[in-house]
Amino acid sequence: MRIDPSEFTQTKINILSKRAGQTCSNPSCRKPTSGGHSEGDKAIVVGEAAHIHGQRPGSKRYDPTMNDIDRSNISNGIWLCGNCHKMIDTDEIKYPARLLFQWKYEHEGSVLDGNSGQVSKNNSVLRAILNELKENILVANNVLKKGNYSVKMSNESWNTYKGEFGFMSEETQTNLREVYSLVGDFNGLIDYNMYKLSHGAGYVDDKIRQAAEAYKAKVESVIISLQEL
Repeated sequence: MRIDPSEFTQTKINILSKRAGQTCSNPSCRKPTSGGHSEGDKAIVVGEAAHIHGQRPGSKRYDPTMNDIDRSNISNGIWLCGNCHKMIDTDEIKYPARLLFQWKYEHEGSVLDGNSGQVSKNNSVLRAILNELKENILVANNVLKKGNYSVKMSNESWNTYKGEFGFMSEETQTNLREVYSLVGDFNGLIDYNMYKLSHGAGYVDDKIRQAAEAYKAKVESVIISLQEL
């Protein structure tokens, strides 16, 4: 029987499981993926090694520039429960490779730290939010400097971690909500702009530029306050 070289070997599957502490890497799940069996010499395993970039053409997040060795590498794998594995392979727009790599590295880092304290988790949340805010500044700059009116800002980290900001001051949390409200306004205008273009109508350049400027004006102070935590 021919072995698919893009498949994870059993050795790699075991390593991925251990690197994740045998728990789902989805921060909204974190369910244990192994447990006891009614027969004393057996165990139940409900975890799965999922490909971040798809295994073959037509699979989710498939990257044609990768070879089979890269696809079957541990670095391209994430440990998930069966439900979350199915979920990420149902909607690659909602669960892009960038988000899955973020889940993987933050969870494996937490396990490596021994899950010893909330500080590690808080630092992961901060890194994710700060990186997203800075990436969105680049999107705003593309609007203001290059006239790119088609790329939306990201709110993936906000959606993932918005229930975990209790370690921040009330003022910082309020400012963060306002910033992501501006992200929503900006993305709404981008969607409206693309809709108008698809129907032969003109741009809404001025409104998009104003939304980009409003985001930049607000976000810089928020980034400073987050970096001070």
